[in-house]
This record gives sequence, structure tokens and C-alpha cells, in this order.
Amino acid sequence: MSTQDDLSPRSLIERRLDMLLAVHNKRLKPDSLRALKRVFDEVLEIYPAHVIADAFTKAEREFEKFPTPKRMGILCNEMMPPAFLSARRVCRLCDPDGWITVPKPGPGDYRMALRCTHFGEETYDV
Repeated sequence: MSTQDDLSPRSLIERRLDMLLAVHNKRLKPDSLRALKRVFDEVLEIYPAHVIADAFTKAEREFEKFPTPKRMGILCNEMMPPAFLSARRVCRLCDPDGWITVPKPGPGDYRMALRCTHFGEETYDV
């Protein structure tokens, strides 16, 4: 039996979503279930596995209604460890706040924000 850390984010999200559906006694048609899993995966794939697992655990224990993908994303943001939110060294070559935008993999013309990872003479603390 594999642990949560052994699973890919997609597998973890799908497994925990199945558990969440069972807790809330929701039954979906196969097409609807695939679509729901795809949407949850798109929203939650950027988070570390332990954050995803903790968010699903909290949703299973505390939510009376089935959460939306947006609500699960908010829950994951709340559970991010402080190390991810602390100051980092970034460069002046990127956006003034130390973030860069890159194309998001997958369909559509979406972009995602990442912390700059350039180091050198142009770095400063944010």
C-alpha cells in the first residue's frame, strides 16, 4: 500500500476526492466525475502533497456541504507552511515584487506566477 507521499498530485487528488464524495454521500455519473476530478486537479495541482491531504482531511471532518474547487484552493492556501510565505531573495530583473509569470501547462492561454530564482548581483530580499 502506498503512502500519500508516494502518489502523484493527480492520483492523490483523485483518491481524496473519491473519499470526500463518499463522506458527503454524493454519487455522480462517470462523465460528471471525470469532469469534477479534472477541475479539482487544475486548481489543486500546484500545492504540495501534504497540504492537499491536510485540506481534504479538514473538508471531510468539518464541512457540512461538499466544497467547491475554489473553496478547496482557499483551504490549501490557508494550510501552506510559513516557509513558503517567508521572504526570499529575488532579482531586480523580474517584476518589481520578485514574481515572474510563466505559461501554465495544459489547454488554454493561462499563466501562473512563480518566485524568481535568479541569483547574482541583482538580487535583493523581499
